[in-house]
Amino acid sequence: MIIAIDAGHYRSTPGKRCMKKLDPNETREWILNDRMARHVEALLADYECTVLRCDDRTGEKDTELYERAAKANRAGAAAFISIHHNAGVNGQSGGGICVFRAENASETTKKFQKAVYDETVSRTGLKGNRATPLPVTNHTVTYNAKMPSILGEFGFMDSSTDVPIILTEEFSKQCAAGIVAALVDIFKIKKKEIKKMDKFPDIKDSGYRDYINRAAELGLMQGFADGSFRPNEPVTRGMLAAVAVRLKEGKGGK
Repeated sequence: MIIAIDAGHYRSTPGKRCMKKLDPNETREWILNDRMARHVEALLADYECTVLRCDDRTGEKDTELYERAAKANRAGAAAFISIHHNAGVNGQSGGGICVFRAENASETTKKFQKAVYDETVSRTGLKGNRATPLPVTNHTVTYNAKMPSILGEFGFMDSSTDVPIILTEEFSKQCAAGIVAALVDIFKIKKKEIKKMDKFPDIKDSGYRDYINRAAELGLMQGFADGSFRPNEPVTRGMLAAVAVRLKEGKGGK
């Protein structure tokens, strides 16, 4: 199963940034979008699916909107979500989360839209208080995608109440967890089976057996190459990087 993700816009999109009086750094929208997309990717690594980024993950190139949808279509993705942050309250309070779908949406898309809204709001408390928190708009990416597709606006970049929240790493992680929970529920994505190391009685470094078991239980080393741990093989730089990132992003235990 392929899950398509689009971090909206790109790093240098004109005007797409937090209001200066609320955020002196004027954090660009793509930075917030990309951070959430990466958290979604990290969480989905534990499930039986592949993540496809439909934007330029470096943020340097502005991938055309139609091409983002076309990329998901060509890959035969099962679901598509475009991640954004909103604007339009001009420094006032309020805003919250809202999730869009196209008018030609399937029943599955409608369920997906509501699930993402409910799951992210329940985790963040950033309830949409605009006129329609579940709006219908023919955005290019959602209208042209052939699979269930939505566009989420996760808080307002010019809201005095939203900005301090959406700038935090915790909010980004909470939204990512909500997005993944919705994907798992609507598309019935199964969690990967973690292979227990006692299935590998030929571990050479038996003194490290407990540590290898613990790493497996924490999910720090799953998903390498063919999916096996290969406990007697050397660790590549790529594997070490994967473990380091998972630890940094809070996937390790005590």
